[in-house]
Amino acid sequence: MRELFRLLNDRPVQTMILGPMISTISMAIAETARWWNLIQISPISFVPGLSDKTKYPYFFRTIPSVTSANDARVAFIKHYGWTRVAILARHKYYFYELVNSLSNDLQKANITVVASEIYQSRPVQEIARLKERNVRVIFAFGIYDDLRDLFCEVYLQAYYGNKYVWIYEQTGELWWMNTPPIDGACSVDDLKAVANSVITTSEIRLREDNITTLSRYTTAGFVKAYTEKERQLNLTSDPTYASFTYDSMWAAAVALNDSLLHLPMGKQLENFTYTDDNMREVFLQRMRNLSFEGISGTIIFKDTGDTRALRTKFRQYKDNAYVDLGYHDSLTSNFYWQKEIAWPGGFIPYDNLRIMDHKLTVSPSVLYIFSSLSGVGMLATCVCAWFNMVKRNSKIIKMSSPNLNYLILLGCSLGYISVVLYGIDALQPSKEQLQTLCKTKMFVLSLAFSVAFGSLFAKTWRVFVIFTNETAKKIVISDKKLLLQVVLFILVDVILFLLWFCIDPVKIVESEHSPNKANMEDYILNEYVWICTSTYAHIWQTVIYALKGLVLVFGVFLAWQTRKVSIPALNDSKYIVLGFKKRQSYEPVYQQYVTEKQQHYEPRQ
Repeated sequence: MRELFRLLNDRPVQTMILGPMISTISMAIAETARWWNLIQISPISFVPGLSDKTKYPYFFRTIPSVTSANDARVAFIKHYGWTRVAILARHKYYFYELVNSLSNDLQKANITVVASEIYQSRPVQEIARLKERNVRVIFAFGIYDDLRDLFCEVYLQAYYGNKYVWIYEQTGELWWMNTPPIDGACSVDDLKAVANSVITTSEIRLREDNITTLSRYTTAGFVKAYTEKERQLNLTSDPTYASFTYDSMWAAAVALNDSLLHLPMGKQLENFTYTDDNMREVFLQRMRNLSFEGISGTIIFKDTGDTRALRTKFRQYKDNAYVDLGYHDSLTSNFYWQKEIAWPGGFIPYDNLRIMDHKLTVSPSVLYIFSSLSGVGMLATCVCAWFNMVKRNSKIIKMSSPNLNYLILLGCSLGYISVVLYGIDALQPSKEQLQTLCKTKMFVLSLAFSVAFGSLFAKTWRVFVIFTNETAKKIVISDKKLLLQVVLFILVDVILFLLWFCIDPVKIVESEHSPNKANMEDYILNEYVWICTSTYAHIWQTVIYALKGLVLVFGVFLAWQTRKVSIPALNDSKYIVLGFKKRQSYEPVYQQYVTEKQQHYEPRQ
């Protein structure tokens, strides 16, 4: 500050300030020099706070702010489809501003910042918290020794590998990685093992094309001239930062030169005074309108005074060296890739556990086996139907009611068909197709019961009426009357299902299992089944079961009453009881299956 006031009090009057190089000093100079109407341009002051135009209205810089690469960082995350990240930064004042700025930019892009951690020394607790929250994409900010301690702790907590991506701002070459931490907790090889999970970002300080810049230098020509000058002066420095200083000087010169065309009549640069607001506005406007090709890149300033044309390079540590991957251009908002990232696991890491939906169906092999068995059963019914037709004139067949025998065989065939319909989801039909099948299979199964058992009970009812007749009057019950009874059973089914499907439509819903991540590092297995249901399905099912139950009770009653009929062709009681017992033994198994399914699959919360 003392030097600033000395310059302000000396002659000649200063028209612009170039520098200083240290950010904290730049902040003090910029906040003071504004009252003397002085434009300031700094080559290397990078702290984000200098972008605040309320405090530093006349400040410009050619080096990007540490937040300038945020657009590239956000674009990189979006490029790989990640939506969950964390930020881990060393306790430095400029990193505080960077963390806040990056968090805001990520959230604006609908990317969740799971955690923002600031650490003082080695980030033991901070990394443990990130690992516990299963964060897999992490931005890290620090310098040399900070990165050594960070990488060492990442190694010790096994927070690296093909599941994780660490993205840090490259602040130099690899010399810091060739020295282990002071406490010796990790070796150089340990640090390099972690580095394989790292992607670095950095601004391009020397343009990489062969464009001849405003200074008539190409990048190669500039580096050659700079190196020669160093040799003459017996100095050694990094020409990459020299590019920002060189471009700052050109920016000041070009802005002042352009100002000559816009100054009030008769005024020259040497007429500037510290109280001349008009000339200050001319200089300020020329700086804002600058656009030329410099050694560090295209020089264009934002309203904040930061360089607008920023190319952010992405690199990967591979085989003890940084490998250039490509860069992001802030002017075009595009990536220009030179090489694909060699991910450690051979695939792009996930930012979180992925939910993998898996529809559970009847096994195709089970479907084929039971369909084959059903086919055998249908073949048996065909043989029985053929036998019934061929022998229909024999006394025994006549007495067993051949017409009703056909209906019993038809009911059995419908039952076999329903077996196939209930397993057809093994063939992966669409939801629309399954919805149609859903209604069909319920109706076919109910119809099979009504036709088969209805016909059997109708035959038995006729025997019951005849053999319990205590009068001398002959009773004749024709097949036509029995067929009407069976039709009545079928009609009840038709009416009931029509009412159900019209009043309370059946739909397909997903019934899901609790997510399961056992033995899976990157996936939560979300198993589900498609089930047929409706709002009041339990009521409709209760009505159907009640009706079928009444039919079974009636059948058992008839079987009991006709058990002593001495004519074998007319006594079906033992077959009725056998059929009832088979159904009774099957029912608990069926109920257990349904209960297990309901317990195994829970609706999504």
